Amino acid sequence: MAVVLLAVGCHGDEHVEKVPPVIVGQTIVNGAENVSAEPQTILILFDRDVELRAAELVTLSPELPFEVEVDGPKLRILTLEKMTYDTAYTLTIGEGAVKDKATGGLNAARLIGFRTEAGPYVPPSELTMQLVTPNALPVAQELYTYLWDLYGHYTVSGARSYYMWTRGEYEWVKKWTGVTPAMAVFDYNLLYRSPSTALDYTGTTPMEQWWAEGGVVAADWSWMVPTSEGSRQFTNLKQGTTLTVANMLTDGTWENDLMRADLKEMADMLLLLAKKNIPVVWRPLPDVAPVATTGVTDTYWWSNGGADGFKRLWKTMFEYFEQRGVNNLIWVWTSRTGDFEYYPGEKYVDVVCCDIFGRTASSIATYWESLNELFPHKMLAVGDCGSVPPVGDQIDCGAEWVYFTPSADLYNDFSESYAHPYATMNWWQQTMADERILTREELRRQRMAMQNSLRIAPN
Repeated sequence: MAVVLLAVGCHGDEHVEKVPPVIVGQTIVNGAENVSAEPQTILILFDRDVELRAAELVTLSPELPFEVEVDGPKLRILTLEKMTYDTAYTLTIGEGAVKDKATGGLNAARLIGFRTEAGPYVPPSELTMQLVTPNALPVAQELYTYLWDLYGHYTVSGARSYYMWTRGEYEWVKKWTGVTPAMAVFDYNLLYRSPSTALDYTGTTPMEQWWAEGGVVAADWSWMVPTSEGSRQFTNLKQGTTLTVANMLTDGTWENDLMRADLKEMADMLLLLAKKNIPVVWRPLPDVAPVATTGVTDTYWWSNGGADGFKRLWKTMFEYFEQRGVNNLIWVWTSRTGDFEYYPGEKYVDVVCCDIFGRTASSIATYWESLNELFPHKMLAVGDCGSVPPVGDQIDCGAEWVYFTPSADLYNDFSESYAHPYATMNWWQQTMADERILTREELRRQRMAMQNSLRIAPN
């Protein structure tokens, strides 16, 4: 203990030892994390009784109203307002703030740095968290609300089925990680071939089972069209067809007849699920951005009418489904860099997603930030991905996706060492081991625990 010898003249030549009080305990240690942001009392304990000498030497940065009081050896700092979530604070007990009650010795300075808790995610005040579908199926609205509750805290894991809706990738992940992806993506890519002896999308058993097992059902529609009028060859590529979006939206054309027939068939498929009370995370017409902004050469036919044509096509689909009573959808629009003009609008989109391939975690986080600035009222997701860092690494850099779904590989031999071109088993093991990634098992547990408030429970 440091001792300071000072002479005082009130008793002649008598010398009084002015002993500095020393801090021997504190309720918040230097470097503390996840400190409650609520108003609280921070206690500093000295080795002797002290008196408050200069309250202004006790400071809290960033500034916050507080009071200071002394009781024996205890210095109390009472915060009067809630601190900001996830913020670094510094509490300074300046030199000479208190003195030894018996000798007048002054304390040495002490700095205490700490960070407040992350706190709950608060969506923008303008957000209603209502699905864009009027009179949405209650279970669809409840799932959407539940995803908002997760957003910023957890990311839902997902995997993609093959065109025949087989579950090979899910079973591969389960086999080697011990857990199952929470979201299953089914693509209606081959709708033009269904129903047939080889493929029948009217058989919704795979989706029903997934929902009953506690998972989330998602569906893409990479719309295939004839290469020309009357052709029996189909494609979804822009260069592969003579069809134009402009003609598709014009009455009396073969393209318009095709659109009406396909929309009717697609609505029929989705109504099968609505009648079974199954919500669908619905992602039609993905990757619309033109070559000029992405460098991708094989763009899809739904971009050949430009931004105005795409938005009219999207709204035509939306309004037709509404007319048919398809009310179980969470509408997902897929973005790429530089394609904001293709955005259908706030009234037609619930979630904005993107497809990501071959990026670093830091560049993905920068991408997330740019999307978040453009679409601050929408959750952000990864609709398709490959050759990217584990999702936990992306989250660490700031990319807080609501869900992700890597590409599937039809040639997967289901061994642990299979060289998957999009997501190796090592990638899956690292991703699924992260406590911020929700598996189907954890999602089922949470759904059942929250069923009283959200009424989402497996059938």
